[in-house]
Order: sequence, then C-alpha cells, then structure tokens
Amino acid sequence: MEELLNRSAVSRISELVEKDMHLLNKISAFKEMDEKYFNTIEDFENNLSETARQKFNAIIKLEYKINDYYFALAFILGAKAGNNYKNI
Repeated sequence: MEELLNRSAVSRISELVEKDMHLLNKISAFKEMDEKYFNTIEDFENNLSETARQKFNAIIKLEYKINDYYFALAFILGAKAGNNYKNI
C-alpha cells in the first residue's frame, strides 16, 4: 500500500479528484458547507496579525497536502472495493 501512496501517485490522484470536484458543487448541502468553510477561513485570516497570518497559511497548506493523501487513500480503497465487488 505504501508504494501506492508515494508523493507522485498522491499528486496524480489528487488531480483526478480535483478535476471532478465540480460534481460536488451540484449538491446544495456540500456547496453551502464549502462556501461557509472558505468564508470562515477568510474572515478569520483577515483578523490576524501578519505573523499569525503566515503561520495560519502554513497550517492551511499542510491541511491541503494531508487531504491529498486522504483523497489518494480513498481512491485506492474504492478501487480495491470495486475489484472485490466484481469477484463476489
């Protein structure tokens, strides 16, 4: 499993997920949460000092990188489940 989750594979899978993210925006509950999430982050960030803003942005960048690994793992597990389902 670890070899499937190397950085280049994670990046490719993340790109695949990002390419179809527009599908989630068709779901009103998701779109509402997504907008609230980004608006809340923006409001919070606007009230930070420059030093705190830099630290906060570093945290957000790490969150995006971590989410890429979650995307990749979910993709791999989904593919594995699909293969297992075919064998039933």
